[in-house]
Amino acid sequence: MAIELGFLNDRIILKADWFNNISSNMLVNAPSPSQTGFTTFTTNLQAEVQNSGWEFDLTTINLNRNSKLQWRTNFNLSLLENKLKAFPDLDKSAYAQRLKIGLPVNNPRYPLNAEWSQIYEGINPETGLPIFTDLNGDGLINNNDRTYIGSTIPSTFGGLGNVLSYKGFELDIFFQFSQQSTTNWMFNYFYPGQLSNPVNDVAGNYWRQPGDVTKYPRLWSGAATNTTTNLLSSVYPLSSAALTDLMYVRLKNLSLSYSLPTELISKAKINRAVIYVRGQNLLTWTSEKIYKDPELIQLRGGGVMLKTWTAG
Repeated sequence: MAIELGFLNDRIILKADWFNNISSNMLVNAPSPSQTGFTTFTTNLQAEVQNSGWEFDLTTINLNRNSKLQWRTNFNLSLLENKLKAFPDLDKSAYAQRLKIGLPVNNPRYPLNAEWSQIYEGINPETGLPIFTDLNGDGLINNNDRTYIGSTIPSTFGGLGNVLSYKGFELDIFFQFSQQSTTNWMFNYFYPGQLSNPVNDVAGNYWRQPGDVTKYPRLWSGAATNTTTNLLSSVYPLSSAALTDLMYVRLKNLSLSYSLPTELISKAKINRAVIYVRGQNLLTWTSEKIYKDPELIQLRGGGVMLKTWTAG
């Protein structure tokens, strides 16, 4: 369902869309005994996935003076929700530990890529070990304490663009933004002390002696195997400590162009000629400054979106 409204002779145009899409007979990779020669096979499951949400688009003509000075703004916003609507015999399937049907009472959603793990509470200042919520109260931290900790599907994202034109010049600026939870640099792989390169934030911010209040736990080489080291190597990199609430705004595109006057190029039998310079991924503002790039935070070893300049 959608509505489109125009005001002041369409100098302000507002569009709002609501969508609700249900997909069935899902194509998935199902596990197979390795003796067959393959660990998975492609098949169809009689599951239903629901994607719904709102999309808004606002366009305004701020200035339009005799086609000499013009200024146009566009803003778009998307609010998305994803959930598993139906899955016959889910509790008997290979996805029983990963998926839940429907929306929970106290959480916004159970999306397809929901993360299920232990809830991280902080670092014990006396031992330097991470603390997790003991959900069943048995005094142990194990798989029985796993619960829904979040989803990496962006819940809110959009963009803001402005186009200014004056005579033959045109300046086009576009920002994109996103709000989501995302797995960070340590997810399912790193723990403090492992032979790898962590982010710079770890240096000087890990536990050393009793009484230290730090962001990261004690370092550990991985040489021993016991309950203590299991918390560091197995639980910590998979817990909610490996999820980051991330908000970022990026100057995605910047373009400056000049259209040569018609009287200048008509003699060369050219209809239109433009001189331009364009930039992409130029600046980023983020709530988590320790990561190189908020869009690629889930990639092992970081990486960044290429910053590029082109001219022609």
